[in-house]
Amino acid sequence: MTTSICERICGGLAAALTGRADAADVLADLAERGLFLVPTGPGSDWYRYHQLFAGYLCRRLTQDRPGQLAGLRLRAAQWFARHHLLNDAVEHALAAESPDHAADLVEEGAGYLLERSRMAMLHGILAKLPASVCRTRPRIQLFAVWVNLVLRRPGATEACLARFEAALTEADEADRADLRAEADVAISVREMFADRVSALDGLIGQALTRPDGFSPRIPGVAANIATFAAIQRFDFDEARRRQLWAAPYHEATGPFLSVYGRCFAGLAAREQLDIAGAEELFTRALDTARATMGPAAHATRLAGALLGELCYETGDLDTAVDLLTKSRELSAEGGGGVDFMLATYGTGARALRGDREGARELLVEGLSAAERLELPRLTARLHNEQVRAGFDLGPGIADALLIPRAIRHDDGIVTAIDEFDEDSAIRLLSDGGEHERAVARAELLLASTQADRRPLARLRAGLLLGSALRRAGRRDEAERTLAPLLRQCVRLGLTRLPADAMTT
Repeated sequence: MTTSICERICGGLAAALTGRADAADVLADLAERGLFLVPTGPGSDWYRYHQLFAGYLCRRLTQDRPGQLAGLRLRAAQWFARHHLLNDAVEHALAAESPDHAADLVEEGAGYLLERSRMAMLHGILAKLPASVCRTRPRIQLFAVWVNLVLRRPGATEACLARFEAALTEADEADRADLRAEADVAISVREMFADRVSALDGLIGQALTRPDGFSPRIPGVAANIATFAAIQRFDFDEARRRQLWAAPYHEATGPFLSVYGRCFAGLAAREQLDIAGAEELFTRALDTARATMGPAAHATRLAGALLGELCYETGDLDTAVDLLTKSRELSAEGGGGVDFMLATYGTGARALRGDREGARELLVEGLSAAERLELPRLTARLHNEQVRAGFDLGPGIADALLIPRAIRHDDGIVTAIDEFDEDSAIRLLSDGGEHERAVARAELLLASTQADRRPLARLRAGLLLGSALRRAGRRDEAERTLAPLLRQCVRLGLTRLPADAMTT
């Protein structure tokens, strides 16, 4: 009767409820003898009572020992909470008519789920708590911010932030600064998802300057945001150094943050043309995600998108298509940020070039996501893919691309948008027979790309210029431009880069 309050039971839980040290042996004996108790699965230590028998036991318990029910529920809640089974813990605390205790358990245990990116589960748990209990608890409101932020629910995120601000006035003054700093880190994730960088350094400053004042999750997230910001400043050395700094904080949390960090470090390595280093980082990220969170997990698809993009560039097309196709499932809601969506939609469509309808469909899907989420960098990249594939652009887009422009260097996002658009314009000019204009703009694009800071961008711009020269009939100049770049691509294993440049 004592253990019948739980839908499932194991030896440790039974011992906690009954006080019997031999509880595990009793359960095993009952199951072996077929006495209304069955394992939940092959080799499982968890059991369930037969449904009718469980109902009988619960009725007996209610009738015979009504004064014990609440205490048993709370004992079960504590056991589940200690074993990171927060959903069960909260349900038992609520069944014991102790909503404040349920909220206490969430405040203590929700971080474990956040660190493992169990956002849907945590969202469901938070929904079970009475609003009246959560109203004055800023930490619970902040958990709700994190959940809705990662699940890409902007309206709900803003509402949770407003409730957090209201609840913050109820917090102890000593806690208020830390809660504010954590909220700023959450807001920095929102800014990163939105592909905005200007406010990032200010938002993560507190978490980085006094990291040991927080749960390791907070400096771990802040370090990943700092890595993203460094990449957008084209400070790739700093991006990689920041991940070395972050290692102890990532190790102290679940695997999700380390997967994310390795992905960003891999992006920095790739931009430096450290292709072997990028491949190692992306592969380690993917292997970690698969081993700890499963093949269909969000983190697995994030890492798979970037490794798939690199596989495409190095000529492993079968692996690239497989990984990029799987990553598509996360991109509809924004995935983990624009860099992952660039791989899934942009490189994914290029890898499907033999399947023109499939590529067209993927680009349309990506452009719809870019418009819905207001992501101009993604829009520019996908327009560029449409131009490369020879697909029609929307009304007025080609004319707008052909307007001469200078590459802005306000931040990396703006620079990337301008460079994608300029690449598109150069291809459109060459396709339209305006070869000298295409060459002139390709020369300006190459001149604006700093070789020492951005080796990969410089390599791409050089290949584009060489191809424009070739199409203009300036063969000797094209050969002088392309020969060293082709040798570099061969040395690095980037076999697809020359193939993707314009050719006659």
